[in-house]
Parts: sequence; C-alpha cells; structure tokens
Amino acid sequence: MVLSTSSEYMNMKVESEERELGIFLYNVDLSEDEIREIENKVIDTWRKNANIPGYRKGMVPLEVLKQRYSKEIYRAFEDMLEDRVISEAKKRHPYPVDKAKIIRRYRNKSNSIIKIPGQTENDTVLFTVKVSSQTSLIPKDENELIEKIKNISFVSYSLNAETIDFEELTNLFFSSSRVERHIDDKNLNNYVVEMIVEFEEGSHYVLVILPLELFPETAKHLQSKKISQEIELPIDNKLKNTLQNYYNSIYDEPLKLGNKIKVKLFGIFALDRDRNIIENNVRAFSEDPLTLRNFLSEKLKNKINSFNSSRLINKVVRTVMSNSKIHISETEYLSELLEHISWSLIQYSDLPIHISSLAIDLNSYLPRSLERLIVDNVIKFIYKTFIGNIYKIDKTNDVEVYSKVYQKLLEICNITNKNISYRELKEEFPFLLYEFILDK
Repeated sequence: MVLSTSSEYMNMKVESEERELGIFLYNVDLSEDEIREIENKVIDTWRKNANIPGYRKGMVPLEVLKQRYSKEIYRAFEDMLEDRVISEAKKRHPYPVDKAKIIRRYRNKSNSIIKIPGQTENDTVLFTVKVSSQTSLIPKDENELIEKIKNISFVSYSLNAETIDFEELTNLFFSSSRVERHIDDKNLNNYVVEMIVEFEEGSHYVLVILPLELFPETAKHLQSKKISQEIELPIDNKLKNTLQNYYNSIYDEPLKLGNKIKVKLFGIFALDRDRNIIENNVRAFSEDPLTLRNFLSEKLKNKINSFNSSRLINKVVRTVMSNSKIHISETEYLSELLEHISWSLIQYSDLPIHISSLAIDLNSYLPRSLERLIVDNVIKFIYKTFIGNIYKIDKTNDVEVYSKVYQKLLEICNITNKNISYRELKEEFPFLLYEFILDK
C-alpha cells in the first residue's frame, strides 16, 4: 500500500551544520504531537482501506486493525516518518540535492501506540540527516576570479628537435616493459617506479615516476621493495631537484624538503633492453630511419605538450579553488573512486586477483578521485566562461574539452615560451622520458 506524504505537518525543529564539499548534517527534532499526527495518518489510511470480515471499511476498531496489520502499519509508519524527516531536511537545504539519508536517531523511550526506534526521554525523536549537494563550483566573486585567471603567468616548454639523441631514444622506446610486484636487487637499473609522494602530512600527494638508472642512490634504498610498500627515502641532491620540478609543475607555493620523504610504491616496471628485442621492434615499426625519427620526435613533442597542459591547468585549478568553494556529489565521487579501482585491477590483470588487490590502496585513491572531480568542474567553469556552455565531461568528450580549454588558456594567460635541449630535458624532467616509454 502506498501512503501519501503530501499533507503539511506541524513545523519541525531543524538545526543544520555545514560540512566540507557541500555536505550538510540536519538534526530534525519531532515533538510527540508531530509523531502522533503521522501515526494517526497511517492508521486512518489503513482503516479506510482495510477489508476485514464483519466490519465496514473505515469503521474497523483500532485494536482489531493493529491485531491484523500490526507489522504492515509499523512499516508504513516508519516509511512515512523517515520520508517526512528527509523531506524536511531537503526542503531546508540551500543547494540542489544529490542525495539524502538518515544516518542516526536516538533510542525509543516513549509509550506511543506505535513504538519508534529513535525516541528520546522527553517524547521527541531526534534524527540526523546527511544531505549531499549536487556537484557545483561556487566562486566568491566571479568577475574578480576571471581577472585573476587572465593574469596567471606561466612558462611553456618546447624541445629543440635538433638536440635529440635518437639512438638513446630508440633504445628506450622500443625496449619491452612488464609489471612487477617487487624490485630485483640484481637489475636495479632496469626498473622504473611510480611512487606516491606525500609532500606534506595528509595533503599534497603527487605521483612521481623515477627511472632507477638515473637515481643510483635512491635505487639502493629501493632494493627488494614491493608494490604498495611504504618507504622513507633519504633525499640526495638529484632526487631533491626532481621532486622540486615535479612539485613546481603542480603547485605555486615553495617546497620545503627535509632529509627524508615518505613514499609509497604504486607501480613497478621492468624494462627489457635486449638488443634483439629492440631491433625486432624497430623493424616491425618501420625500415625507414627518417620515419622512425619523425615518429619519435612527434611523440616526445606531444608528451611535452601534455606536460605543459597539465601544469597550466593545475595552476588554473589552484587559482580557481583559492577563490571558490566546491560541492561534490557523493554519487559522482563514488563512481570516480570505483573507476580508479577498476583501472588498477586491469593494470595488474596478469596477476591473480588476491595478489593484484593488494596493490589497491584505498587511501591513495580517495584524494585522487576527489582531485579528478575538482579538476573536471574547474574545466567546466573555464569552458563555460571563455568558450561556451557545456553540460558534462565524460569519456566521450574529455580529451576534446581539455584540449580546447588548454588552447584558450594559452590565449588569455601570460605565457612565456622556453626552448630546451634534449640534455636539459633529461636533467630537469627525466620523468617525462620514462612516462613517454610507459605510455606506448
């Protein structure tokens, strides 16, 4: 039986508390009179529709009605009570609602006709309702924010193609790679590791790619280490320089590094640079050396452009978020989190599920999932402000949307172009070369 909840009840006492990211907690306090009114409505509805031999509809005594339909009446009462409480919380919510649920209520202390889990000693029931807002970006002052975006200064890198060491690049790109669970002590130089670096306690997590052959001191401390293992790495000058370049590519603020830093191994890849494998891969690609050089040059150029794009977009995100607040839909957040987990399981699909699942660290995925939603919504804001309206970003249009936003930012921000050599690329941004390899 479906019960209507459209009629108005007495005004409930509602207190609200705003949490982060558009989450509100509402304490909804119902008096005994309000409980009785809901209770009477449920009973009246069942009495009107009850078909009990010996009684006309609408004339069934309460005790008979309760004896025949006690469980059904109780369930209907619970449903109507919860619907009413959630409806009251949603009505008070100042933003579009994503979802709402009752997360807490006090125990029964009442002598009501219908026992209510959650009733307090003073004949009131106190519910706590969690309401999640729909995802939305809320600037403090939109016009001021637009001007700040236009005033962003940014250095864009390009590579001098004439300086590329094509023999080295060919050997790197056409080597084979495989996912490993641990680092073999005997072949440290053949490993490339992905590490989640915690630059500050509880915040500023960055995924860093390190080729161990370029970091011999760091490699010594990673001997025999396993996937998902937490490590405290000593910081030498070479590692310090790379971490600073990584950090500065994302954040504007100065980086303070001590003598050690906490990392977690997120990915371990072994490169097989056997000469026969490389030559076979090169032949399978093309017999024409010029075609090979053009291909590698274009691939590396695209990788640097992608690096520029992510750096500029991250800088804009930081500017927007320091002048705005954001609401995140719990539904969208959960969907993003599950996608990250699924992607990791696929990445380790050659391993048994009980092994590959060990590589999934939920604590590392939580901030990354949140960051993805924040970035997507900043991109939507930039697109709507400078290009045109857009409804959503998903797998069908994300590459195109990000590309258009990046090109527009190059037009409106203060951009300085810096041409670097292949040697400078290796010294300042070695991770780009190995991202380039692992992405193939």
